[in-house]
Order: sequence, then structure tokens, then C-alpha cells
Amino acid sequence: SMQVDPLRCLCDTGGRLFVASDRSVILLSPIPYETQRAKLLAQVRVTEALELLNANFPPEDPQRERQLQDFHYHAGWALFHDMQFPVAFQHFTFSPDFEIRHLLAYWTDLLPTNWVAPPPLTRPQAPYIPEKAMPISE
Repeated sequence: SMQVDPLRCLCDTGGRLFVASDRSVILLSPIPYETQRAKLLAQVRVTEALELLNANFPPEDPQRERQLQDFHYHAGWALFHDMQFPVAFQHFTFSPDFEIRHLLAYWTDLLPTNWVAPPPLTRPQAPYIPEKAMPISE
């Protein structure tokens, strides 16, 4: 939230909102849902990210189920990298896109020698995971 002098004018143009007071004009532009979700999960603010999903995709929305599955996938990785393993694994169970091979890649020294590692995750799949925390392929 921000402090604004008493408002004199509100103007909505093409999805942008101009707010004017006696001393300033402020332009408010919408931030896409995916960007907001990624920023919240980068800070491991999973509850707020879920609230954002609920605000953007109500129960009757046909996209809700897919968005919820995608949320669980990304929340699981955010929590995994924050070392909250039990909660991360709970989120992974609700994501059909989750592949256990990507998780096992963190422990290649403990796996059989004939095990084939998956390709590393890429930024488009998990934009909030820092490079240093991603599995390294040899």
C-alpha cells in the first residue's frame, strides 16, 4: 500500500489507472498473475501466492484446475529450495507435471551408475529457482 494525498481524479485507460492529487500523478499498471506468483514464490510466500490464485481463478473458472496444478509444481520447488522438504513433497503430489527424476538429480552420487539424469530444469519451467540451486548436469 502507499500513501496518496486526497484524490482529485481517477482515470482508467486501457487497463491502466491514472490517479491524480494536488501534488502528483501516479500511473498504476496491472502486473500479470504469473509474474506476481513467481515473485511471491521466490520469497517462499506460498500462502500469499495461493491467495493470489484464488483471487484470479474462482472455483467456477475453467482454468482453475490447471492453474492450481501449476501452482503446486512451483510452490513445491520453492519450498524444496527453502529446505522445507515435507511441505514441498506435499505440493509435488498435487502436480501431474512433477517428475521425480528432477528431484533425484540432487543425489546422483547415491543413485545406481546406470541411472540416466534428466535434463536440468530451465528458467521458463521454474522462473523463481536461482541458478545456483539447480541440479548441475555433467
